[in-house]
Amino acid sequence: MDLHRHKSDLSIRIGFLLLLSLSRIPLALAESETIQADYAYPSGGSGAPKVLSGGEAITVDLPPLASREKVPVSPSLKGMRKTPASTLTFQGQNQAPSSDGGFVYKPPDTHAAVGPGSGASGRVVEVTNSGVTIFEKTGATVASRMDLDAFLGIGSVGSPNGTFDPKVLFDQHSNRFFVVILQGKMTPNSGGSGGLSNVHIVVSDNAVPGNLTTDWSFFSGSGLTDFAGDGMGPGPGGVYETWFDYPGIGADATRLVVTGNMFDGDDSFRGAKIRVYDKALLLAGNQSYTDFDIDATVTLGVFTIQPCHVYGTTKNGDFYLINRFGQSAYRLWQITGSAESPSLLEGSYTSLRGWTGGAQIVIGAPQRAAGGGTSAFTIDTLSSRVLDAKYRNIGGTESVWCCLSADSDVDGRTEGVWFEIDPNVTGSVSPGVVTTPSVRQSGFVNGGSLESWAFLPSIASNARGDAMVCFSESSPANFVEMRAAARHGSDSPDTIQSSVLVATSAGEYDDFGSSLNERWGDYSACVVDPDDDATFWIANEVVHVGRSIGDDARWGTRIARMGATLASGAPTPTATLPNSPTPTPPNTPTFTWTVAATLTPSPSNTPADTHVPTETVTPVTSATSIPPHSPTSTATPTAQGGTPTETASPTVDGSIPTSTAIPSPTLLETPTLTPTGEGAAISPTAVAPLDPKKLLDLIRDMSKGSASSRDLLIRSAYWLLEE
Repeated sequence: MDLHRHKSDLSIRIGFLLLLSLSRIPLALAESETIQADYAYPSGGSGAPKVLSGGEAITVDLPPLASREKVPVSPSLKGMRKTPASTLTFQGQNQAPSSDGGFVYKPPDTHAAVGPGSGASGRVVEVTNSGVTIFEKTGATVASRMDLDAFLGIGSVGSPNGTFDPKVLFDQHSNRFFVVILQGKMTPNSGGSGGLSNVHIVVSDNAVPGNLTTDWSFFSGSGLTDFAGDGMGPGPGGVYETWFDYPGIGADATRLVVTGNMFDGDDSFRGAKIRVYDKALLLAGNQSYTDFDIDATVTLGVFTIQPCHVYGTTKNGDFYLINRFGQSAYRLWQITGSAESPSLLEGSYTSLRGWTGGAQIVIGAPQRAAGGGTSAFTIDTLSSRVLDAKYRNIGGTESVWCCLSADSDVDGRTEGVWFEIDPNVTGSVSPGVVTTPSVRQSGFVNGGSLESWAFLPSIASNARGDAMVCFSESSPANFVEMRAAARHGSDSPDTIQSSVLVATSAGEYDDFGSSLNERWGDYSACVVDPDDDATFWIANEVVHVGRSIGDDARWGTRIARMGATLASGAPTPTATLPNSPTPTPPNTPTFTWTVAATLTPSPSNTPADTHVPTETVTPVTSATSIPPHSPTSTATPTAQGGTPTETASPTVDGSIPTSTAIPSPTLLETPTLTPTGEGAAISPTAVAPLDPKKLLDLIRDMSKGSASSRDLLIRSAYWLLEE
């Protein structure tokens, strides 16, 4: 567009839009608002039928809408700085039959963590439902994939894994890797005597584990929990007996915090569990934890509470957690007290805090069909639970960064929505005192085209104040892609750079029997390298083998190290990377990874959807008054039996190459530009006479009313500038 030629016409149209917006600004905004809690569902995914409970809405007083709304800015206009390109991408685990019976587990539930050390001296630990793998930071394999059951030393050879939903965390406080793995979805009333729902914690003995046996310590504790609910449950005395699903994991200097959603034998959501471990005891080879069980009948809207892993130290010494109540509100939780005797601050979660969280979208994201056109199979986006959360303290400025999949711009499609929240506006240094949080900024990562969906993001921030969001993207014209977008500490608030393509899919994804909403994820990872606290690493799912005749696609994973974010300095050009080391058929679009709700892996000889709950659930709603929560008695189980037995160790299946590092990519300014040579930086294009940033700033200054008015103006401005 020639902005010189259209300057006069542009001014007239913008002026008209400003008048239209000002006429729509309300004179007064009520503070009382009725909010509906999001639907809750277990590993079956959002495509299963919802089990609705009565009274799923609550009327509360929130800050005025204008004071809490943020206008997420489309990533199309961001000035000169760019999201850094990947400097290394290598193949992680791929879907392949297990070595102890030929079982296949799907979706992967991809997660990864990165330890200190460079090159061959550093470690990347990847976990999926198929097992655990250790890589060097070069991409070379240190320890080939081992099944989860074999890693834990449980189960029997030739039987499918009963384990699922693994996550891994590198804890920079203790210089150790921590892995959480769940086992069993059997409550006493649904599975006979005792039931089975265990939470396994595995701790590396050092920062550079060289194997999957003797370099780790293993612990286990039951996750089975009774909730009183409405007193009509099938358990003794009318209780609801529940199992543990979809873990979150985070740590600070003294605590390891694991959270989960609790479902009964009918897969109805009954509450949440927060388990606080004394980290010092874990590191010493023992285990002690305190459980906080939150009944969804007593406390409405407690679905998917994410721990905020701590970088630095919180001002008050407390540990934060966050969950989304609904489109208009969130809760920030606080754990205070010592690791051996923690307390959950009731006031921190009984008060809802206002935000603009986007609408929950329960339909799946479209993808391109193998033969062209739009596939009949959509991708589950796991809208709209909080998927990832991190805490960061930079020079006394505290931030909680979190992200989720939701429709933030009212276009009927999901975006990767992100928030930076100040958890402690007053700067209180008193532990055990409920803080006042406030949204500092927010935004979303959108697709690369008007028809794209962005979903299942993960997020991290670094010591420079930069942040990165990993996400999946698909559209009717494209297979799922793995992408990343960054915002620099010097960027304008509420903005994020245009995304870069990290990896592509080999084809259409269809691998779940009769299900039209394909499970994807269930989550991804975005972490910071502890060596410099600046470089970002990401891990995601992709389609490794595309659909051919139906129900035959195969997932894969990719791990990438992103370039320096350059918080102050020259812009980093974006890059289009080659596909994974496994060749991708010609003319097939990209692959991607995403984050999603957890699901139990399904053996390959059984349709996966038969292992997915047929009913999904909404939180049980109830009265808003909340009695104080006192912790359950501290459990002190003994350490689970040492290292796995030799007979349970799988043989190398050959699916993971010994070294899969990809050469430096050809740098492109945008996909439409031609490369100028490997490693060559691209000079930015000339700045248009009409600065888009100044135009958007002008619109924001002149429109201080409702978010819908501001959104109308900004989207109209983008349309004009891109015309």
